[in-house]
Order: sequence, then structure tokens, then C-alpha cells
Amino acid sequence: MTNVPPGQYELVAWHEGWEITRQESSFDVLTETKVQRPVFSDPKTLEKPVAVAPSQAAVVDFLLSSK
Repeated sequence: MTNVPPGQYELVAWHEGWEITRQESSFDVLTETKVQRPVFSDPKTLEKPVAVAPSQAAVVDFLLSSK
């Protein structure tokens, strides 16, 4: 981001679930067949504070992990 006014901010990163936790069976009425669909892990939300100084760059790293 550019032209962010100096100050204290709370950055929030959100990522949908990316791990398949199981498969579920369902019936597709259009094709009249039983299909398997993946069920994904819960979404992850991470928050980090960041201080933006006047005329300075600020770097915030987020690490997404299944651990």
C-alpha cells in the first residue's frame, strides 16, 4: 500500500481453509449421481500491529501454516 498516513495500525489477514479434512458424499440431482465433495479446514485469521513512520516503509510478515 502507498500513501498510508503515519500512525499505529492493526493489520488483519484472512485465508480460507486450504487443507481437505474429509470427503462428503452428496447426490447431484442434475446428473442423478452420487458425488464426493471436499470439506476444508476452518479459515485462519491473523492479526499484527504495525507502526507507520512518516516517509518510511513498514514491513509486516504473516506466516500461514497448518501447524
